[in-house]
Amino acid sequence: YNEMRGAYSSQETNIEAQVTRALNKGTTYDNESGGYPYDIPKLTYENFLAFHKNHYHPSNSMIYLYGDIDLADILEMLDGEYLSCFEKRETEQELVLTQEAAGIQRLEFNYPADDTMTDEEHSYLSYALTLGKANNAKEYFINLILNEILVNSESSPLKKALLDHHLGEDVISLSGDNYYMDFGVAVKNTRADHLDKFVRVVESTLQKLVDEGIDEKLVLGSLNKIEFR
Repeated sequence: YNEMRGAYSSQETNIEAQVTRALNKGTTYDNESGGYPYDIPKLTYENFLAFHKNHYHPSNSMIYLYGDIDLADILEMLDGEYLSCFEKRETEQELVLTQEAAGIQRLEFNYPADDTMTDEEHSYLSYALTLGKANNAKEYFINLILNEILVNSESSPLKKALLDHHLGEDVISLSGDNYYMDFGVAVKNTRADHLDKFVRVVESTLQKLVDEGIDEKLVLGSLNKIEFR
């Protein structure tokens, strides 16, 4: 409970979580895996134990073995000390996913703030979209590299364009790491009524990069950074 309270005390965590939920409405990723702080106190001890008993069962798990091992000994140990203690059962727990695109939406979120913070100075504007399933290694790494190129580097063209247009105090990445790939960018400490200009700058910058290409040095720098990490 205290860990999740601490996580949600961050403005950026609030924004990122709400954008992720909006992109994955109605799916498993519409939920907070660590528990939403305001909902955690509603959980009873009995429900907590029932959840653990239902989900944390070997029938709902996958066991990996690797390395230079005596397979027969390991399997005998797993069976004798672990698996034989449980009855095998069919599990109904599956990811709830969606194949349908939600279309273009404009949504408004709130985050906890004090009385000194205003819409004119402390708003966040975000632009996010889904890019399909994260089941292709090449596309996954391309998305990772593009996110580094476009947003995370100090010389990122999208970050530079948003700051040059004075659309926020800083630019942050909102790209997630779920079953679906997504791309997201946000500006912090800006005006709520700058949304239309923000969208125009994001889309025009991305289109310019499509038309003119990306600086080769920036690509190599981002590749080196990701490889090192």
